[in-house]
Amino acid sequence: EQSGDSYKKHALAVLADLNKSTPNFTLNDEALYMRATILEGLNQQEAAFTVWQSLAKEGRDSIYTVHANIAIGDHSFEKEKAPQALKAYQNAGNVLSRVQGPEVAYEKLRVNYRLAWAAYRTADLNQALAAAQNLLHPEADLKRISMQKRMTQDACDLIADTLFEQDTPEKTKDYLQKDLL
Repeated sequence: EQSGDSYKKHALAVLADLNKSTPNFTLNDEALYMRATILEGLNQQEAAFTVWQSLAKEGRDSIYTVHANIAIGDHSFEKEKAPQALKAYQNAGNVLSRVQGPEVAYEKLRVNYRLAWAAYRTADLNQALAAAQNLLHPEADLKRISMQKRMTQDACDLIADTLFEQDTPEKTKDYLQKDLL
């Protein structure tokens, strides 16, 4: 057993008991979030996915519910289920629109990045285009310059591919004449 695993398992038991015995606990979102992340840390992905689903379904409008929807989307995207991923990312964006706090701008970028890729994979090209365009904000704080470069490059690639796939010269011309930044 790895160092700390027994403590993590004990924490999981306490959090599960808290969720079960006190459903109206004011910090229930946080407790579910902690359970899911601990389970992921123990490499119990399917169990974590179940907790993420509970949090997405039962959670309040909180950053934790946003994270749950992102985790569900990521899980679906990894399993080549782009339509389900798209729905989860849309749910994350909807919840995020009602959340306030210092992390909201960064989370919007994370959601839009995933939303752009899932929309592109489902051939929802208009949504892919809109989400990719939302990534082109140089003032955004992406924690690391390398991440900002990758997201900007991916957004540009997605925009170019989407315009190519749509094959409408007038729309492409109009779009390219926009001030994207």
